[in-house]
Amino acid sequence: MLSSATGVSACMTTVTIARVAIRSSSTSKWPHFAGSALRGAIGRALRRLVCITSKPVCDGCMVRTNCAYGMTFSPAALDLALHPSFKNGLPRYVIDAPAIGAQTIKPHDTVSFGVVLLPGHGITEGLLAAVMRQAVSAELFGGGIFSIASLEIATADLSCTPSAIENPAITQYHLRFHSPLRQQQDGEPIRDQRQLTKKIWMQAMRMRYLQWCQITALPIDATVTAALTDSAVIQFDASDMRWHDMARKSQNHSPRIPLGGLLGDLFFSVTAKASPSIDPIIRLCETLHIGKETVMGLGAFKLVSRQKIPAAE
Repeated sequence: MLSSATGVSACMTTVTIARVAIRSSSTSKWPHFAGSALRGAIGRALRRLVCITSKPVCDGCMVRTNCAYGMTFSPAALDLALHPSFKNGLPRYVIDAPAIGAQTIKPHDTVSFGVVLLPGHGITEGLLAAVMRQAVSAELFGGGIFSIASLEIATADLSCTPSAIENPAITQYHLRFHSPLRQQQDGEPIRDQRQLTKKIWMQAMRMRYLQWCQITALPIDATVTAALTDSAVIQFDASDMRWHDMARKSQNHSPRIPLGGLLGDLFFSVTAKASPSIDPIIRLCETLHIGKETVMGLGAFKLVSRQKIPAAE
């Protein structure tokens, strides 16, 4: 479908969202953060179902750009990258991990998670269902523990076209991070909430927008990028956020890989001029997360409230 107002095909900005509830067949230990384990299980399941070469890596594979696994989990390098960090390709998935916290799962207990597939993933709905069954029953934590209790597959349009507003208003946002926001400053992770400035926050949103433009092949909207600057922020308050330390095991038994970041509530407000551009970016980031390691579920937040304050005439 083509929007006459924007000239953008809806399929270019459509994501596929799978919501999965799994049921345990026995008592088991659920990890503090399961995003990495879920990513591994889903990736292995997809590779087993679609790979026709059985090669250990996708580098040099002649069908990589037409393979659902290659397109989604191991994309080829980009010839024209919008940012140097994109040059090795951008994965087309995000894990929406369960709530943080280790727990004991009893027989018949359920745990829920989600997977978001970005445009160009190449996975049909039937294949996605098969991947989820394989990942949950045979791959997750060695297999044989969980089965699917329910699976819902839907789509959502994440167009970032600024909204048309007759009466622009200053907008106040309240976001609540339920998985660590991992941002860096001078190559080091931001551990103190006082280091998370409005400039760093707006740069993070701008980076997510550029990634989206790279993936969808849509042109960068100068109106949006102009709004994604610290000058558009009137107030910024990250004082309720706190460092949350966690790590994941590495495959080669080297030191654990750190995944810590900031959790908690973030408040900020933007100018009436920037508001129409910021609104769709907030929705984009709420769906696809923000910051580092979003593919395994970091940087997940919910929009708690959005309040409009009429601009003074």
